[in-house]
Amino acid sequence: MAEKEDGKAKADKEKEPERKPEEPLSEEEMKDVAGGFIPTPATFGNPLSSRMASRLRRRGAVGPVDPEEAVSRGPVDPEQSRRPDDPKHPWHLCFGPETLVPTRKGYQPISGIAVGDEIVSVTFDGTLFVDRVEKLDVHHGEISVIELSLDDDVILVTPDHKVWSGEKWIRAADSIYVSRTKVGRIVPAVYNLRTTTGTYLVGYSGLLVSGGRVEDLHSEDPVAEVAR
Repeated sequence: MAEKEDGKAKADKEKEPERKPEEPLSEEEMKDVAGGFIPTPATFGNPLSSRMASRLRRRGAVGPVDPEEAVSRGPVDPEQSRRPDDPKHPWHLCFGPETLVPTRKGYQPISGIAVGDEIVSVTFDGTLFVDRVEKLDVHHGEISVIELSLDDDVILVTPDHKVWSGEKWIRAADSIYVSRTKVGRIVPAVYNLRTTTGTYLVGYSGLLVSGGRVEDLHSEDPVAEVAR
């Protein structure tokens, strides 16, 4: 009996159409996401509700921060991960380990995201969709970060990471959300997600950031390169 059920489940799964990364959520999926998120990212004028964030905290949707688990659960791309002492590649385009990312299961710290996880992202016109994590970039060492302040969020990010201003990609350090640049603010590890579409959201406020290849983030035309 169990074998028949397993066979049926497998057949049903095979019948499911493959979703393209840029395809918007269905009505049912949108309801599922709306149970934990409000589909209006901060970069498009409407931050996520702080009350919704509080509800998620209370029900335990925010998972524990475990950097070691993040590294072991998915491959790290050696071509994109740069050592702090590598003079040819001095950039660390990443976030602190406790930075929250909206996923289909709720907000999770970026250090706990694994390759293959489904995350909630948004198109440049503000449409939510489900994206998938393809690779992880993890950098260990004494890494300098700045603070971005959005509503109840304080996001630790490396200065050169690209964030979407609503019109173009800009350096995090040039963002209006910078609350403080503290000399000597150091974290032991930083993380970046490489997604199917090249972007993802961070924080309760839903800040759209780039998750493309490191070399693309220094392109003269970052929107065309990262969003392709």
